[in-house]
Amino acid sequence: MKYGIEAASFYVPSLYLNIKELAENREIDSAKLEKGLGLHKMALPDVHEDTATFAAEALLKLIKDYNIQPKDIAKIYLGTESALDAAKPTATYAVQMVEQVLGERCFGNCDVVDMTFACIGGVDALQTCLDFVKVNPDKKAVVIASDYAKYELKSTGEYTQGAGAVALLVSAEPNLLEIEGKWGVATESVFDFFKPRREIAKSDLNVSKLNFNNVEQMKKYTQSYTGGLADSCWAYAVGTPSEKVKNLMDVTKEAMYKGIEQAVVGNRIGDIGAAIQDYAESRGYGVVRDLVGHGVGPTMHEEPMVPNYGIAGRGLRLREGMVLTIEPMINTGDWEIDTDMKTGWAHKTIDGGLSCQYEHQFVITKDGPVILTSQGEEGTY
Repeated sequence: MKYGIEAASFYVPSLYLNIKELAENREIDSAKLEKGLGLHKMALPDVHEDTATFAAEALLKLIKDYNIQPKDIAKIYLGTESALDAAKPTATYAVQMVEQVLGERCFGNCDVVDMTFACIGGVDALQTCLDFVKVNPDKKAVVIASDYAKYELKSTGEYTQGAGAVALLVSAEPNLLEIEGKWGVATESVFDFFKPRREIAKSDLNVSKLNFNNVEQMKKYTQSYTGGLADSCWAYAVGTPSEKVKNLMDVTKEAMYKGIEQAVVGNRIGDIGAAIQDYAESRGYGVVRDLVGHGVGPTMHEEPMVPNYGIAGRGLRLREGMVLTIEPMINTGDWEIDTDMKTGWAHKTIDGGLSCQYEHQFVITKDGPVILTSQGEEGTY
């Protein structure tokens, strides 16, 4: 049985930027972009356009150009990496707009789904629809790839930006392209392209301009941020440190690694704290009790709390996939500290002794802890 792409249509916004003009402005050899990459115009969405409207335009054009009946379409799968919503499929917005033209609920019995996987979301949608048609040769499916690729201004990806959509009719009548049902599948999670959701512009995240004693200002940045989170603290000596300071720093850092070593599947929270406490106190240092490590998820500080002291074999059982921080704060004298409750940020030792802190964030895997906040130091790779 044959199956593949029966028909295709596309939509490109009418607004565009001439690539040669962009190249001249960015002082890039235009031949590199025009001849090397085949770029001539960069499509840009108008103020009323987005990924959903691109998809709707391409779908409507496909249906009208090839006289397709909506009731004959069993699936509409959209591949995109610029979805409008974190829950509702962007494809449903596109279908709703087309129904306003062709008739209310004309896609009422159609399966409408988004598929997101960077630049291969459309390929995944196509493979899924091909499998469906192979099993249901009397059915048709539509695959839409719609995106608005946008990068930071003056970045290395800026000239690859663009916008538009393509719609493919997949059926057992592959008039345009027959596709053999032979392909391989391989998956590996790598951090090449990813788009953390954020409400704050990168240009606003210049910490040199922040007043860390201004609680309201800090809350603005820490409580409303919805992108990826990482938590780490590193101590550095300015100038030549005394032996007292150097020893404190060395013990604090090693105590952190002692704790991380215990963060394995099956151990308990208490195993981490006991390892840190035993190591530091055996060398005559105090371990701060008031400030502890924690879990990291959608927000910065989450359960479980990870004390830097404790009893081995006690506490929550550690499981694969947990993302935690270990951040011992070690004092040269007693462990007690005083906190400025007005700001909630300033801490000092009660006895006036020196204090040092190191912190790493890591994930617990079946093979042990993997550090996510490497500072380029020994033991962090």
